Amino acid sequence: TKRPAYVANFEKPKTAPNALKPDTTVMSPYLNAGCLSVRTLYFAIDKIYKDKKGKHTSPPVSLMGQVLWRELWLAIGALSGQDLSTMKGNALCRQIDWDDSKANLERLDKWAKGETGFP
Repeated sequence: TKRPAYVANFEKPKTAPNALKPDTTVMSPYLNAGCLSVRTLYFAIDKIYKDKKGKHTSPPVSLMGQVLWRELWLAIGALSGQDLSTMKGNALCRQIDWDDSKANLERLDKWAKGETGFP
């Protein structure tokens, strides 16, 4: 691995996925397409962590934590038969009956403009 310090110090909350330059690992497409094996990635991260002798970030914010979280949800999706890319109609997701009446849309607009009447 060319950037062991990046791997050891990676913390998900400190990334900016909407940055103009990639600020996350940018590995998802390679993992999804099979260009990068998750097993290879896991053992590469594990080796860096061992080399750092415990001086690395910890799950869930660490890079290893993010890989494990990704794999957990892929397994849940595969075993449940649910399409995890959508919430609507997904039995694993809480379905919230949002009240989008005109009155509530007006309240939301006032909230967005800071005109709720509360400090």
